[in-house]
Amino acid sequence: MLVDQTAATYPDYHVPSGADLENKHWTAHPDGTMLPYAVWGDFDGNSALDVAIVLMKGETGRIEFFLQQPSGQYAAFHFGPGNETWGNAGYMRLLTKGEAQEFYTCSGDGTDPHHLAFDHDVVVFTDWQDFRSIYRWNGVDISRDDEVECD
Repeated sequence: MLVDQTAATYPDYHVPSGADLENKHWTAHPDGTMLPYAVWGDFDGNSALDVAIVLMKGETGRIEFFLQQPSGQYAAFHFGPGNETWGNAGYMRLLTKGEAQEFYTCSGDGTDPHHLAFDHDVVVFTDWQDFRSIYRWNGVDISRDDEVECD
């Protein structure tokens, strides 16, 4: 069902396979048991299985979120314009509900690193420079929090 819906929603994109998997950022993934381009969990807190995946078009990738609805169908969400060129220049992992994550925001309040935990599963995307972004459902759409380098 999700495969068909993905193909219908994004006809010019495909799930990574074959040569796509030779991506140097994916082959260097720190946990060889995980798919570097896909994670699944309960991103919106409705107890249904949701999926985040990098879809490929040529040499570029984009992160797409598919949230399972009560009907069993998936609603597709794309995080904003501008991520079409870097989705394959890093890897994803799941941060499960309540799991703490150190995250640097350089807030200047002396509390860095912040230890973040969420009330539902979120996606952590680590880019090729080891900077992280957390993608999370905010009740309406997917939002992104970026880690920044502190001076």
